[in-house]
Amino acid sequence: MTVLVTRPEPDNETTATALRAKGHEVLLSPMLRFEAVTFEIDPDTRYGAVIVTSANAFRALAGHPARESLTALPVFAVGRHTADVARQTGFHDVTAAGGDAASLRDLMKKGGRTKSLPKSRPLLYLAGADLSRDLAGELSERGFEVVTATSYRMAPVADLTQEVCDAFAAHRIAAVLHYSR
Repeated sequence: MTVLVTRPEPDNETTATALRAKGHEVLLSPMLRFEAVTFEIDPDTRYGAVIVTSANAFRALAGHPARESLTALPVFAVGRHTADVARQTGFHDVTAAGGDAASLRDLMKKGGRTKSLPKSRPLLYLAGADLSRDLAGELSERGFEVVTATSYRMAPVADLTQEVCDAFAAHRIAAVLHYSR
């Protein structure tokens, strides 16, 4: 069976590898493209932790001048994959939530007020330009100060690859995996 994967790069290759291991033919045609956004991090602010809802935040942080100063902070990541990318980026104190922003919010509510994360220090939320929920607002309602830094955006890709168009025309594609809204 031929499966079209529309997941953005570089994560689309992870999905393709898993599908190929199950015997599927895979075509890749990302419908979104990662774009880093220039963002400021106040060097005088003593953040208590970094929170992220996507591994793309770390891709955006890779070339940022404040990256080194942030790697000493604890990270609260939306899920296991994002936590793995945090570690690859140089963060050591990384906690993964259950895979969505609601579980990240709940994790912060339960364990976020420890000695390593005093309530008096703001959280740095490295966010995408398009948010599916107001995580910063939800955490603020629970007593956290959250500084949101929009660090990346996912730009739409207007066209499918020619290979994918040809495969559709030949009725070869049996399934399409969609990502994000």
